[in-house]
Amino acid sequence: MANLIRSAKYTSDWTLHDLKSYNISLNELNALKFFGIQTLPEPLVHSEILNNTNVDNMQQDIHAIRNAEANVCIEDKRLEDVEPGKAQAQLVAEAVMAFYYNNSIREENGLPHLKEVVIPGIVMVGTLPAFFKVPITRTLASHVHHGTYPSDETHVEFCYPPIPHPNTRLIEGMKPLDNRCVIFQCYEAFKAIIGI
Repeated sequence: MANLIRSAKYTSDWTLHDLKSYNISLNELNALKFFGIQTLPEPLVHSEILNNTNVDNMQQDIHAIRNAEANVCIEDKRLEDVEPGKAQAQLVAEAVMAFYYNNSIREENGLPHLKEVVIPGIVMVGTLPAFFKVPITRTLASHVHHGTYPSDETHVEFCYPPIPHPNTRLIEGMKPLDNRCVIFQCYEAFKAIIGI
């Protein structure tokens, strides 16, 4: 991998191959370990969102949630557009770009550059989220910028909500009410990671 020729790419063109070429691994954790808690918190959303069985209204609720502003990278995919691993790779690429952007804003405001930061992220496939913690260092960002292979591996952690039927998670997403409750519990736990 160290001798590969890498060229600049749009974040939307990244794949799992790009993660490997920059020595970045994706490590799935169970939700409790990922969030660093003993039990998932109760969701603080209106009961209508948790109990709404009307699919059209639910789609509107999900659209509102996706458009909520937070300091987090979001990669949103339609179910039919999903290529395994590509959305995760694109999220990592967006986190690297966010690191660059945040440091350029800091420089404009006379603040020192950050040496490292963990950027939270969400990959949405349909109505199913996967939660991410993407550690970005100046060294990794420099390697991506110059197209070189870093000797230190970057470990990206992620988790899926522990829904009752994980084998059908992509198809069902938030449609079953028991899935929806668990997903919103994970959103509630994720608030601590993003600082709200």
